[in-house]
Amino acid sequence: MSWCELTERCCENLASVLQSQHSSLRELVLSDNSLGDSGVKLLSAALREPNCKLTTLKIRVCKLTERCCEDLTSALQSQHSSLRELDLSGNNLGDSGVKLLSAALRDPNCKLTTLGLGHSACLPRFRFRLHRLQRFLAWLPCSGDTVFSRPCRRSQCELMQMRYCKLTERCCEDLASALQSQHSSLRELDLSGNNLGDSGVKLLSAALNDPNCKLTTLK
Repeated sequence: MSWCELTERCCENLASVLQSQHSSLRELVLSDNSLGDSGVKLLSAALREPNCKLTTLKIRVCKLTERCCEDLTSALQSQHSSLRELDLSGNNLGDSGVKLLSAALRDPNCKLTTLGLGHSACLPRFRFRLHRLQRFLAWLPCSGDTVFSRPCRRSQCELMQMRYCKLTERCCEDLASALQSQHSSLRELDLSGNNLGDSGVKLLSAALNDPNCKLTTLK
């Protein structure tokens, strides 16, 4: 239901559906709608319910901020959550949002295998046209989809794409901590287009030397 002029009001009804024992919904795409943090709060509550079977949630360009990450983190850490893929691309989550999500990735209950956090600097209509060209035009700041994602057998996130997310060196401490966790199965991390600086790279380098770090690709 992308581009359907939806607001946070629709999320109450959708959350009710997700919590129903009769619902078989596995994938929900609500990108390019004005859901806001309040809408995601309602959806996150549904993800924590045992009846919710959702495995894929795509909420790109939904006017979200770091405030929604607390609710999403709580959902990801829930033992009842079945979510495997979460796409938050095109939202201004910032360092504080990444910090919260990093905490969720360290939790053994987190089943996420694909997390998209790429930032789009283009108009939404151009993002759609460029979707199929991303593997050839990786330098464009309008990447959003996690086009490098692949099937995963592990219970933890293996790919994080955070290109052009307005991140600074402050987020690297939390990312480094996540990489060094014994529960982390992260294999690919893309931080292109962010102002991490030398100090940020220093923190990430320390994490790469940790025996628990399983990262094989850093961009």
